[in-house]
Amino acid sequence: MLFLYYFLLNDFTAAKRYITWFSKEFDDDCGEPFMHLAWSLILFRRKEKKAARKKLAETMIENLYLLPHLLGIKVDKYDMWHSSNLCEPDYPEYIPEQFVEAITAEDLLWIRECFESAAFSELYSEYIEVYRELQGIKDTEKRRERLNKADSLLENIS
Repeated sequence: MLFLYYFLLNDFTAAKRYITWFSKEFDDDCGEPFMHLAWSLILFRRKEKKAARKKLAETMIENLYLLPHLLGIKVDKYDMWHSSNLCEPDYPEYIPEQFVEAITAEDLLWIRECFESAAFSELYSEYIEVYRELQGIKDTEKRRERLNKADSLLENIS
């Protein structure tokens, strides 16, 4: 959660040091949607657009309801496998109020531009489709194959 604190403090120099350290120490950490949203916004404000976009895409698929929630877009629960409570449609309701208040109009415009882009739309749709399929697959080898497919989807975002 330090990402949120650095974001709230507007200390993007210290945040960059923390990102570098965190990435090295926890290179396989799956993170949490609010953490990744703050991380992406830190990168965006540091003008690291490509890395920010990639991290925002990661945020989007961690919780398919978070970005629409921020943008005021109502989304019903998808008929798909939700792998944890972090993926559920009510999760965005727990975003810290101070965090939401610190997100600027410029931040929201960038989030909207990314979210409505062809690359993000395709990622969003493909991710939903894979997780819809996972809902009905019991065979572990087939599940692993579909999960690997889901993991590879982010490779197309630049």
